[in-house]
Amino acid sequence: MSKANCLLRKTLTATCVVFCITTTEAIGQETLYVDEVKVITCATSASPMTCVGNEANHCQRLHEDGFDGGTTQGISRCIDQETLIWGEILVKREMGLLKQLSERDSTSFAQIVSRVESFKEAQDVWLAYQDAECRLRYALTQEGTIRFNTLSSCKLTLTAARVAYLNELASN
Repeated sequence: MSKANCLLRKTLTATCVVFCITTTEAIGQETLYVDEVKVITCATSASPMTCVGNEANHCQRLHEDGFDGGTTQGISRCIDQETLIWGEILVKREMGLLKQLSERDSTSFAQIVSRVESFKEAQDVWLAYQDAECRLRYALTQEGTIRFNTLSSCKLTLTAARVAYLNELASN
C-alpha cells in the first residue's frame, strides 16, 4: 500500500470514527439536511471560516418528516452532517497537497527535508491535537447533554480550520 493511500485511510478513519459520525454509506441512506454544495462553496471561498456552521445552523431550524433539528440529537446530527462534508473536503485537499508536494520533492535540487514526509507528520500531529482538544471540550461538559453538541461543534470547527489552512498552503 502506498504512503498516500495510508494517509488517505488514516484520514478517512479519523473522519468516520474520531468524528463519532456514521460512515459515508450510512449517510447516503439517510436524509441529508445540510446542503453539500453550499458547504463546498464555503470551503473554496476566500474566507471559509466565515461560513462554517451555516448549513448546520440552517438544519437546526428544520422540523420535517419526524426530524427536529432543534433537539440535542437533531443539533448533533446537523453538525455531524456538515462535519462529514468538511472531512471529505479535507481528504481531497490532503491528496491534492500530497501530489503537489511530491512533484516539488521530485524536482528539487537541494532538498534537505521531504515536503511529503513533513506534511504527513504534520497531519498526524494535527489529528492527534484535534482528537485531544475535542475530548477535552467533551470532558468539560460531560455532565450535560450539551457534551454531544460540544464534541460535534469542536470537530466541525477544527476540521474547517484545517481545510482553510490547507487551502492556504496549496496556493503558496
